[in-house]
Amino acid sequence: SSSSPSSSFSSSSSSSSSSSSSVAGWRRIGGPILCYRSFSSLPKDGTAPITESEPPTPDTPNTPPASPPAASPAESLYKRARSLYREGTAQEVGAAPDWYAEFKELLQEAIALDPAYVESYLLRAAVNNAVLGDTEAAMQDFAAALAQDPNNKRILLMRASVADQRGMQEQALEDYTQLIELDPQDGYALGARAMLYLRAGEMQKAEGDVLKAMEVDPYNASHIRAHVVLLVSSSNLPEALAQCSKAVKQEPCNPANNELRARTILTYLSEDKGAGDTPGLTKLDGSLLPQLRDDMLRTACEDLERVCLLVPLNWRAHLHLGTVHGLKGKFDLAVQSYDRALDIVASDTQENASFASIDILFNKASALLSMSESEQARSVAQLCSERAHAYRGNLPPAYFDAIESLVEQCSQQ
Repeated sequence: SSSSPSSSFSSSSSSSSSSSSSVAGWRRIGGPILCYRSFSSLPKDGTAPITESEPPTPDTPNTPPASPPAASPAESLYKRARSLYREGTAQEVGAAPDWYAEFKELLQEAIALDPAYVESYLLRAAVNNAVLGDTEAAMQDFAAALAQDPNNKRILLMRASVADQRGMQEQALEDYTQLIELDPQDGYALGARAMLYLRAGEMQKAEGDVLKAMEVDPYNASHIRAHVVLLVSSSNLPEALAQCSKAVKQEPCNPANNELRARTILTYLSEDKGAGDTPGLTKLDGSLLPQLRDDMLRTACEDLERVCLLVPLNWRAHLHLGTVHGLKGKFDLAVQSYDRALDIVASDTQENASFASIDILFNKASALLSMSESEQARSVAQLCSERAHAYRGNLPPAYFDAIESLVEQCSQQ
């Protein structure tokens, strides 16, 4: 028999997928704990994101408006550089866009003219990170900006977001902690730090931050998702599912909520509740009522189909959709989903792409075997074995045992 699907929440950064420790209740491969908010979602001018925990500030009656700060002599140069970025990014994507030389020169001149004008550093950091992929240079710009204004929450949030996205967990943790020290009611920073603690396996610290974040902003779906991961890790699956549905209701247009609910359903339906550490199709919990099982599979299928439609390059969603099709006995549709996931992973140039394909190949071979496509199944299983051996140092022995068992099954048919 085969085990339930891989479902670990490892870092989404390119550097940590194959080596991060898995959160209890979720397996090693199959999906990350996403960064709380990626830097790529920030506006192009480098300003900080407006989060769910930041309500609009009403006008205070009888209070005269604050005097605007004196204009910096660097502001006009900054605005010209920002215009180049906004107009050029849509047309030029690459290591050195046509507009970059002039952009860089304008900001260098702005910084020389007024080193205290932090917007110049932040705009350059945005381009270094999002356009050039030069995280080190972006972090240097953030440090220069913080040297001018050490307790600037916007700069700290931006640096934390980049650090979180790029797998620089210690830096992200330091910045989120400073944000919380500056404002203990900062629900965004509390929730983001909770996710870092979850990835590190520090459950008590994570729980404290999650509960505090939900107390500050109970309707923030990001906090609810963090709470779900915590509940799954403690095997409180019924409450985790209830919280998933709450997140979907709170943010019906956010596919992250649908994906998390579908994965939680798969864990709930599995015989071992996601506690294993081997690849494979889910072995259903025989104690569940058939009607409950069918209803949950239908919900999971609808959730994952929505995710695949809205985020077509999300290979994890295609992987889990294949698992759902397999549980429903639709192995041909399962193979199609696995093939789509493999196509997406194959186009990924990150170092962990080949590692991610191991689980997909295992599931595809298992589905082909169920269709009595023995020759195809054997070929896929052998490729899965070859890739798994390339990552032997990052996988537990039970993982290899499961793969070799599948190869043997395919050879016997």
